[in-house]
Amino acid sequence: MYVGIDVGTSAVKAAAFDARGRELAVESRPVALDIPGGFVEQDMDAVYAAVTQVLTAPTAVVEPDPERARFYARGYATHLARLAESRTRARARAGG
Repeated sequence: MYVGIDVGTSAVKAAAFDARGRELAVESRPVALDIPGGFVEQDMDAVYAAVTQVLTAPTAVVEPDPERARFYARGYATHLARLAESRTRARARAGG
């Protein structure tokens, strides 16, 4: 299973595909924006929570193997991928 995650300005989206490119699941969650002084900011804990929530649809379709999980991210989402990878591996070691 391949999962793409899009961390956008107003929403986080995930789509899962099989090895042949067939869509397995799609999920989306809104992300609140703070606009202090005209600048747009996001709460990273809320963004991370949205990422974990959108991953429920793909994992309901196929149970992921945390030992085989590989994470790749570019740009803005890189720190989220590192956090997700460390938490996934920690849960696997703890048996849950």
